[in-house]
Amino acid sequence: VRKKGAKKVIVAIPVSPSITLYVLKSYVDEIICLQIPEPFYSIGTYYNNFAEIDDDEINDLINKLKKN
Repeated sequence: VRKKGAKKVIVAIPVSPSITLYVLKSYVDEIICLQIPEPFYSIGTYYNNFAEIDDDEINDLINKLKKN
């Protein structure tokens, strides 16, 4: 997004392991994260519904967004 001209990059995520935030901080201006559990086991643990989305579903969503 910086290459597209963004003056500030903010990442907002509901949950993350601390190591991920450590890596991200060198790429962004600000990180907002609601939960940083220690120990962190898996992302699916923190969601009521963490169903997988297949490639066709992703492509359909992208194509719909392109039309808007």
